Amino acid sequence: MRWLQLIRYPNLIIVAITQFLFFWFIQNVFAEDHIIPILDLPNFSLLVLTTLCIAASGYVINDITDYEIDLVNKPDRMILGESFSIKKAYRFYALIIFIGGLIAFYLAHYVEQLDLFLIYPFTVFLLWWYSKSLKAAPLSGNVVIAFFSAFVPGIVWFAERKGFAALSSTSGVQMRNLFLFYMVFAFFSTVYREIIKDIEDYQGDIDNHCRTIPIVFGIKKARLISHVFANFLLISILYWIISQWNQLGSIIFFLSFILLLLPYFVSLRSLIKAKTKEDYHRTSQLIKLMMILGLLYLFLFQILN
Repeated sequence: MRWLQLIRYPNLIIVAITQFLFFWFIQNVFAEDHIIPILDLPNFSLLVLTTLCIAASGYVINDITDYEIDLVNKPDRMILGESFSIKKAYRFYALIIFIGGLIAFYLAHYVEQLDLFLIYPFTVFLLWWYSKSLKAAPLSGNVVIAFFSAFVPGIVWFAERKGFAALSSTSGVQMRNLFLFYMVFAFFSTVYREIIKDIEDYQGDIDNHCRTIPIVFGIKKARLISHVFANFLLISILYWIISQWNQLGSIIFFLSFILLLLPYFVSLRSLIKAKTKEDYHRTSQLIKLMMILGLLYLFLFQILN
């Protein structure tokens, strides 16, 4: 079961649910305009599997490069060790990349879109670069992870872009707004969370000569920067609610408050009160919960609309 822990299978389940959820959105809207998605369910499932390979490879290489740091930051939660050595982890990493690459090549050939395949090596390389150097630099590493979070629904949009272009104006605008909102929501909430995680991991990072935001600017300024991105997140949520005002019935408006705004303010309150490593870990988990509730909101929004 060590390998399941290594690839963070709960996070992969969330990624898969996200992409299948957006695929369901696409199918419903495309059906209204009699548009057939370029990927049927079996091939879309392969697209999801490719995304999971990218994410899993990122988790594995990150644990490999973070081994010394994790000995300080989370010695009680170490995955690599005697039962799953770094050498085995490298082999597992190579296997994941190979399998994902084969699937990505097949899908690109199936839909006759070479650019769909090129995304695969680019994202794998980007996550490798993040693990090797970018995560040790202020903000750039946080932005890379946030980019990948936005990429999860974004790749679905990219794969089905021809169908999007053929949508009627009303359906097309509504679906694009839905995708854009969640991509922006995922981006800012991820940066917000990643900075909090950097504060949580301050001691281990400084011992290993990393240059994360808390180390370069200090914890006080890091908290301020996290507040800035939290404000961007709040603005994006409020913009979504205002822009969809005419579409929001009383039930959806209530859900907007309960599933979007309330979790946001709970996480912000937790950050304001945070003082210890455990406090920052709790805040990080609250932000993760907020992101999951954001997915639930989109699901209910689509059903009730």
